[in-house]
Amino acid sequence: MKIILLALITLQISCATTKPRSRSFGMNYNEITTTLSQIKPKADYFFKRGPLKVRTVHDFEIPLNPEESVSLDLYLPKQAQKSPLLIFQHGNKASKEYHSEQAKLAASWGFTSITVKQPNQGQWLENGMRLQKLTELLSLWPSLLKDSFDPKKIILVGHSFGGSAIAIAAGNGAPAKGLIFLDPALVHKSVLAKLNKAKLPSILLGADESVFKSRKRQLFFEQINGPISEISIKGATHNDAQFPNIFQWKQYVGLKPLPQEKKQRQFAAAIIAAAFSLAEGGSPFYFMNSIKGSTKITLKKSREKTTLE
Repeated sequence: MKIILLALITLQISCATTKPRSRSFGMNYNEITTTLSQIKPKADYFFKRGPLKVRTVHDFEIPLNPEESVSLDLYLPKQAQKSPLLIFQHGNKASKEYHSEQAKLAASWGFTSITVKQPNQGQWLENGMRLQKLTELLSLWPSLLKDSFDPKKIILVGHSFGGSAIAIAAGNGAPAKGLIFLDPALVHKSVLAKLNKAKLPSILLGADESVFKSRKRQLFFEQINGPISEISIKGATHNDAQFPNIFQWKQYVGLKPLPQEKKQRQFAAAIIAAAFSLAEGGSPFYFMNSIKGSTKITLKKSREKTTLE
């Protein structure tokens, strides 16, 4: 009897200290969010694939008007319910494939995710307007993506000059619930006026500015007219905010810092925490608590702006 009792106590202690596995979160978005609301916020959960299988559709064309269209890659979680939509916009000299792992990871945690292909040089103001049109179109016609997402929960995610593009879209009134900036760069001073009009909760995930300083990144935090939290990941460079990263010759010869897969995974996990925070909480609050609870993400700095200015 004592042996059985000791075994039960040991099992109870083991269960209490075991980290949640992805399958234990549930098998659809609602079950995942319910579980997350009952456990300590922690970005570390999202380093691994979530519990859902993902269906991928490449090069899906959506016409914006008779003259232009955009090409998307779709990452659809296999679940019989609607979930928030993440729209990933790549940066300068990049492509939608640069955010494939981030989008796939998000879909495994229940988010419908798309990566958008746009001209990757010289058209960033136009890219922002096209992104606005795309967001408006999907909000009005969610059937374009098989009614897989909740049109009231659209989150825009933009890297580098793609950060300027999502600021333009939001400033022009795109029906988004929140913004995630991935080490954003200011492409033109006209973007500042759009930032000031974007009264959306936002999260900025930045590189370590002692490693790489993105173009006028601080203005995204200062000028956006809504609550925003900013973190800088220690040791990370600009291209760690893409995943997978495509190496450039300048990195090989030492003219640009080399990205690290470890840092790319930290960015990817932080994106999922940010997406849950904005989609369900409507603020950066859950995100900041999940970063503070992380043992895998080391910060160089963090700051918050919680009131409109």
